[in-house]
Amino acid sequence: LATSFASVKFLIMYGVIASTLRLFQWYHAVIMSEWCFILADGVTLVGLSYAITLSKPLPNLNEQRPTSSLIAPTTLTSIVGQELINVIFLFSGVHMLINEVWYCPFSPDNVDLAKWWLFSDNHMATTLFFTIITQQQLAAWVFSFGSRYRAPIWRNYLLVAVFALLVALDIYLILGEPSVVMDLFRISSTTNVVVLPDIPMPFSFRAKYFGLLVGNVATVIFFEYVIVLGPVRDFLRKKYHKDYLSMRM
Repeated sequence: LATSFASVKFLIMYGVIASTLRLFQWYHAVIMSEWCFILADGVTLVGLSYAITLSKPLPNLNEQRPTSSLIAPTTLTSIVGQELINVIFLFSGVHMLINEVWYCPFSPDNVDLAKWWLFSDNHMATTLFFTIITQQQLAAWVFSFGSRYRAPIWRNYLLVAVFALLVALDIYLILGEPSVVMDLFRISSTTNVVVLPDIPMPFSFRAKYFGLLVGNVATVIFFEYVIVLGPVRDFLRKKYHKDYLSMRM
């Protein structure tokens, strides 16, 4: 039951994050590149949603049963709280970008609409990709924590392996030198930038943005591990929750 709800929460969170991305893309008149969507929908969603289901149970049943409702406080707090954190960091990242002295807003007027893929060749699309892919992959990780019902996440070997490969690719894309792979994903640290072809995204900014993403990861892990699954949950459950139903005779 706990694993099934973790899978459902991941799919919900994935969709919510993707919807937030659509709003930011519409507002800034940009889109992520085709290969960015392949990484998100074809690899992250499919691969991690399957790997989550392989989480192992603890050898003994816990005295507390997992929630059985999609609108239970634990479920809603986990999803809504994580999304609020993600939106705050997404706004922070965009604010960080637009306040750089070298940044020039992307204008769709410079692009032939028949060449829609050129809407990916700008700093805003790259920045949105870095944030969104991190948040979507992070959701699968935090929803797979062992807690009271499942074995530690490290026992899910496929999830750890897939996640390690994805994180390695993410770090390479944000901090790596220009290459064929960068061009494939239309990362604007190369010269694939429509508005300012001679000003690729500086490494100093990418390193600073990487630090922001690490902060996003740390905050979500702390929220899920301490508040949703940890001592804060224990305190509120002990004070307000009852594991039995009142019956009239």
